[in-house]
Amino acid sequence: MPTSSRKFKHHSVQDRESVVNYLNALSDGIKKGRISIRNGGKDIELEPAELLTIEIKAEHTGDGSKLSVVLSWRDFDDNLTDTLVIQPQE
Repeated sequence: MPTSSRKFKHHSVQDRESVVNYLNALSDGIKKGRISIRNGGKDIELEPAELLTIEIKAEHTGDGSKLSVVLSWRDFDDNLTDTLVIQPQE
């Protein structure tokens, strides 16, 4: 993954079926380990790690509701991680 910082933000009103399609595409990308998001001239590619942190917030007020899902992970350099070997003594 690149070490430079990039941000992408999108805001729109969508019907429920379109939102489900977006969420399914995100789910597939997480499973495959690669998510590509594009809108117009903006794009970003992410590579979710095997271990992710998930934060879910839900709120219901008198005139509306809000659901926020935040996924985060740390990028590790595979070259820096050593394989741990544990063997019993004979």
